[in-house]
Amino acid sequence: MNGVYFDEEGVCVGSDGHVLVVYECGKTKFEGKILLQSGEEIEGKYPNFRSVIPSEREEYEHRIDLKELYQACQYHLKKEDSNPEDRVSILHKTYKVKVLVRILNVFIAAGLLNKATIYKSAPDRATVIEAKGMTGIIMPCQHMEDTVDVDMDDGSAKTVSYESLVNDYAFNSWRKPEVKDWMDEA
Repeated sequence: MNGVYFDEEGVCVGSDGHVLVVYECGKTKFEGKILLQSGEEIEGKYPNFRSVIPSEREEYEHRIDLKELYQACQYHLKKEDSNPEDRVSILHKTYKVKVLVRILNVFIAAGLLNKATIYKSAPDRATVIEAKGMTGIIMPCQHMEDTVDVDMDDGSAKTVSYESLVNDYAFNSWRKPEVKDWMDEA
């Protein structure tokens, strides 16, 4: 996170430009301050974070298991053919896999991933992930619908559907990587 802001209402807010997390556990001794991870104070005024958090909450018809999504994203990032810019499309909204992992890591660190819910939002708005005491938003990416689940043989970033991402994890993560015999290359 670029810095954590402790507001007067007992919340702390962190953002890195792609995700924003509001945690209801501010420390009063830091009230009104913006601190770096090192503890150094940053001078300035923190942006109005409340204005960027969508107020409407509508759950997906089928609840998305965020723990499973996190594990599938982690598996995807470790694959030999993954690209740091790869994206996942969840019901027509697309997110960078590595950014999705970052916001889910915050919920894991707070022990709230199993209690969190991801909500629908308008295509041009941030997506809300929320648990009691914590609200996070993640900005979606643009993608072409006809490129979802298309193999990119040139090594460029790809967009996979949520279903393909989770299925790949479920069907392949348990397999041991194939060990190449150096003799086969001779």
